[in-house]
Amino acid sequence: MFALVRKDDRLLEVLKDPIDRRDRVFSKEGEAMKYAEKLNGHIQSGPKWEVQEYLLSEIKKSRSSIS
Repeated sequence: MFALVRKDDRLLEVLKDPIDRRDRVFSKEGEAMKYAEKLNGHIQSGPKWEVQEYLLSEIKKSRSSIS
């Protein structure tokens, strides 16, 4: 499983599904990469979306270290 994340020196955000606001998870890395390329085409500056293996416990831990 793969998720899209944006980060600078730490995790900024995980891409959410627009309807149910859960983390958007892709079953194949290729699907995630295509979607990231599409989104990154609209970003002029700042952190870009990156593909990361989706490990729920690590993402939750990274989020808690931000606050």
